Order: sequence, then structure tokens, then C-alpha cells
Amino acid sequence: MGLGRAVLGFRLEHRELYLLQADESGADLGLVVASPPRSLPVVHPHDRASLRRRLRAHLRGHDSLFTSEHRVDPDGDGNWIWMRVHGRTVQRDDRGRPRRLAGTARDTTANRHADAERRIASEVLRSMSEAVAVLDRELHFVAVNPAFTQITGYSDVEALGRPFTMLDSDGDGRGGALLADMNRQHWQGNVWMTRRDGEEILCHVKHNGIPDAGGDVNFHVVVLSDITEQKRAEQELRYLTNYDALTSLPNRSLLSERLARAIVRARREGGHVAVLFQTWTGSRTSTIRSAMPPATGSCAPPPNACSTRWARSTPSPALGGDEFTVVLEGLSASGDAEEVARQVIESFALPLVLDEHHEITVSPSIGISLFPDHAQVPTELLKHADTAMYKAKAAGRHHLAAVLGEHG
Repeated sequence: MGLGRAVLGFRLEHRELYLLQADESGADLGLVVASPPRSLPVVHPHDRASLRRRLRAHLRGHDSLFTSEHRVDPDGDGNWIWMRVHGRTVQRDDRGRPRRLAGTARDTTANRHADAERRIASEVLRSMSEAVAVLDRELHFVAVNPAFTQITGYSDVEALGRPFTMLDSDGDGRGGALLADMNRQHWQGNVWMTRRDGEEILCHVKHNGIPDAGGDVNFHVVVLSDITEQKRAEQELRYLTNYDALTSLPNRSLLSERLARAIVRARREGGHVAVLFQTWTGSRTSTIRSAMPPATGSCAPPPNACSTRWARSTPSPALGGDEFTVVLEGLSASGDAEEVARQVIESFALPLVLDEHHEITVSPSIGISLFPDHAQVPTELLKHADTAMYKAKAAGRHHLAAVLGEHG
């Protein structure tokens, strides 16, 4: 027997349940029996004690109205549903004892399930570390979770009713424009936003438009994650992986990557690529370091001073240990690379100033290898340039000449 929502009667002496309906046949309207008596549905074992306690309190006159919400199996098939019952005594015997009750019963199963889902969803939102916000059609805040306050600095009272664009870092409405694109109900990406205290943070934004039955997006759910520190750490790791910490020049790893790309372009365009490999003639690096007294510990170390001089005379040098390397692209002839090498050597004619009391003169030795003349792959070009550099180094500390690597 599906109860749904009904007006019921209950005879206490027979424990019979029956449906009631309004009697509209006469001038005096009332309730009459509308169905054969039925036995009471089975009540869930966990709810029986509470049901008896509430019914007893009403029958004894302690409660004027009997109310209960409990599970029943109306059809005896093991399918339990929740029923909310309201009733009162409508007939007593000559001694004043209750004989009949009347009231309403309503199936609340769906409502209870929906309430449970809402409670679960609310608890999940409260426990999430990501900021979650619900926006209306006009992209104004209608709900936020505690993490939203932690990340943005805005409390729920301050945020509700205000537009999403209050978080835009530059005030151009870009963040709101991204969400307002109804052609993209689902979108995610990184957006710079501004906290309540004015600090800019980089957020990973996940956006989902919630369409109604007609397909119109009336609500938006936005999830924000502060990835500012994560990105900073990634950039620092990427920098440490590809650049020398002392001179800020690209290291050998990044040099090899750039050299490989340069060779691909030169092969496609029919150009030349040169690798210039430089070190200091003799043991000049150790000589320079030993020349600095302890009192000059605050001045720039020699590799840093040399890198500055290199940067002025060559494009994008790289550092590997005490050796500098340059990749030259777009060369029309081998003589172009030699000209750059001569410019580098000439740039070191003036002493390196360590501080106001110390300076030193160094002389570079440079080796050159060319693509496609001497090698076809980066490793071979670097190898030939290294060999050529040692030949130049053997020519003498003040030898101002570059030596071409021999054809491989």
C-alpha cells in the first residue's frame, strides 16, 4: 500500500488503519472512511521504541498532538520508506479513554535523501582546502566555503552579493569574462587575482556552469587553488637546472638544448652555426682567485666579472665550470665566427677590476667549431670546439688568436 500523502484514521482497539476523505454529500462537511481497514505497516525495528514513546505521551495527555517520523514497510517487501505522521485523538469512550485517532501521513523519503546529500555536500565544502564559490547568473557570489576566506581574505559576509570581478588583479574584469563565456560551461586555467589585502596571487581556476532544465546556465561553481608558491618553486628549480647560480649564465644543459635547436634551424635554412669555447690561458682562474685577499670577500668573484665582460662582447654566453661557451646562429661564413672571437679577446685587453684596490689582466683562449663544416650534432660540435680551445691555449697565455676545430 503506497501511502504517499494521505489523511488517515486509526482504531486503537483493533489496531486498524484506514484512509479518510472529505464528505461533500451534505451541508455538514466531515471525514468519512474511504478504504477498507488495513493492518498497520511494519515499523523499522530501530524506530519502534521512539514511536511507542511518542504515541504513549499523546494518549496519556502529555502531548496534545502526536508527531513522529519513522521508517515503515507499507507493502511488506522490505522496501523501507520514511513517513512523517501528525495526528490527534478524535474519539473517546465513556470513560474518556482514546478510541480513534485521525491525522496525516506523508512520505518524506526523497526529502530526507536530499537533506542528507545537502549536509554531506556542505561538510565536504567546509573541509576542502580549495576555495569554492557559487555564483549566480550575473556572476555575483551567493555562497563561499571557509577556504575561500583563507585564500582570498574575504569573509562570507564581505563576499556575498559582490561580483566575482572584485578578485581581478588589474580591474579589467578579465576573470569575470572568462566565466561569463556561456559557450564554455567548463573551463580551467591560471589567473592572477588580488586578495583583500592587495597581495596578488596566482590561482588555478576550475569553472563549471550549472544549467537548468532548459539548458540556461543560472549558477556557476568556481574552485580556486593558490599556486603562487608552487609556481615560484617551479621557476626557481627551472632556473637552478638551467643557469649557473654564480654568474646567472645558461649552464651546459641549457646550452646543449639551444645548440640543438640552432642546428635544426640552420639545417632547414641552409645556414651556419658556430660554437665558441673559451677558458683562461695557463692557470689564470686559480691565479685570479688566489690574488684576491680575504678582505675583498664582498667583491664580485672572478667568474662573475668575466661573465660580465663576455656578455658585453658576445650574444647569450653560457658557463660550464670555468669555461664560457657561445652559440652563434645565422652565420654566412666561418670568418664571422672568427671575427666574434677576436672581439672577445680584444675586450679582455683591459684589466678586470676586482675592487677599488685590486685589478688583474686575463687572456682568453678560444676554440671554434662550425656546423656543418666540422660536425653535424651538438655533442660533436662541443667536442671539436673543446679540442680547438686547448690548441689555442697551448699557443701561449697572451696568444690573441682563435683556432678552428679540425673537420671531424
